[in-house]
Amino acid sequence: MQTSPLCQDQQLWEVFSSCPRDTCHQPSVLPSSPAWLFEAGGAPSWTIAFSPKQIMDFVMSDWANQFRLSQYVSQHFMYPRWSVNRQDHAKAKHMAPSHLKGGTWLKDVGYSSSLTAQMVRGLISHAPIGHYRKRFKVGNQDESCPHCEGGPSETFRQVLFKCLKHPTRPSDMPNFTKATPHWEHFGKFIMDNPTAYAFVDSPAYSQTVDHRTRTVTRWAKGAPTSTRTRKAKS
Repeated sequence: MQTSPLCQDQQLWEVFSSCPRDTCHQPSVLPSSPAWLFEAGGAPSWTIAFSPKQIMDFVMSDWANQFRLSQYVSQHFMYPRWSVNRQDHAKAKHMAPSHLKGGTWLKDVGYSSSLTAQMVRGLISHAPIGHYRKRFKVGNQDESCPHCEGGPSETFRQVLFKCLKHPTRPSDMPNFTKATPHWEHFGKFIMDNPTAYAFVDSPAYSQTVDHRTRTVTRWAKGAPTSTRTRKAKS
């Protein structure tokens, strides 16, 4: 059985990375000309530096593809969307997972344990809301919202867009949409409403909610969405 060039070169990279420096040929001593990479009539070989990049590109592509599957992230995961202009939320694209600079979402909220907890509980709908209690048959399994007239179903979207218990919402956030939330709207919402998706009756709640560290500057100022690059799913 033959191995692919990628596997072969990965093995070479592992050997190169683990061998003592005084016994391995370092890239700095290789000829500056690329001619040494070619054999007469043969195809060019991959460099050691190129292989990790190819491997990482493959891993990231596979991760993004897996992330689209409900079997991977759960059918209840609320894929947040992002666009340079959050007011143009209808054209926003789903955010893709990343390991760079703290990850896709944690780069904004990871410094605050309460914001992180809210984010996770909200996006996966594992929060003290009627939808969760009915789904997992926990405690009072009444799915209706106790804070709103008429007792609408207390779901992730109802809490985010409609619930009267959490009246502070971004001014440019739509009243309701069937689409998954825009990251900037959702982020500002949980920052301004610390009890949303939170277990406020837990003894640990008061210990983890530090209002001094729950601030994301651009959300607090109501500033336009940052123009920094974010990867989005097609």
